[in-house]
Amino acid sequence: MSETVDFLNYLTSTNCYNYLDNIYKNRGNKDKCEKLKNDFQRYPQIYDFCMSLTGNLDNFNKLKSDGLFDDDRCRYLNFWIYDRLEGMGLDTKSMDHPSIIGKIIILFNNFKMYEKNCNYDFHLINGKDYTKMRKLYNYIMDYGIIKYYANGENNYECNTKNVDYIKDGINAYNDIKRDCAQNNQKYYCIAMRDFEKVNNKDDLLKLQ
Repeated sequence: MSETVDFLNYLTSTNCYNYLDNIYKNRGNKDKCEKLKNDFQRYPQIYDFCMSLTGNLDNFNKLKSDGLFDDDRCRYLNFWIYDRLEGMGLDTKSMDHPSIIGKIIILFNNFKMYEKNCNYDFHLINGKDYTKMRKLYNYIMDYGIIKYYANGENNYECNTKNVDYIKDGINAYNDIKRDCAQNNQKYYCIAMRDFEKVNNKDDLLKLQ
């Protein structure tokens, strides 16, 4: 008898974001983060975010990589930053958004991330394009978990939310592919180039 399981509870992408929240938080730069907290006092989460960020930047080469494609460590760090800023209300519509972006760029320079071929550049992407990118990259990262629960070989059945998650990933791929065929100079077309480097890219599009 099949068991209905919600694989959204086990997503690799969610674990990745939590990992970046916590792994080097205790090694963050307290002085820099106290200053950031004072500059953005209406965002109570900014200090913890900064401690995680500076800890990750200082220990960047130690961050785990899934080896999915080149620079996946940097790419998911950028996604994590975007996601956590949105969670604090510091999205592109916030009046403080340009200021916080400037501060983060300075932090990347302070930690000489340019020497590690990792730039903070997702702030160049508008919210709609970012959402598509996130869905595609998360789908790539989560494929192993999705396949385990969705291929029917382990007596698991997907619920409606799971089916929607798979469709969102595939639809994001199709949207980005179509858009970038018309204009491959858009920054988020990097998602298609990364997708082509994934070993099981054909399998990613077969799940329904």
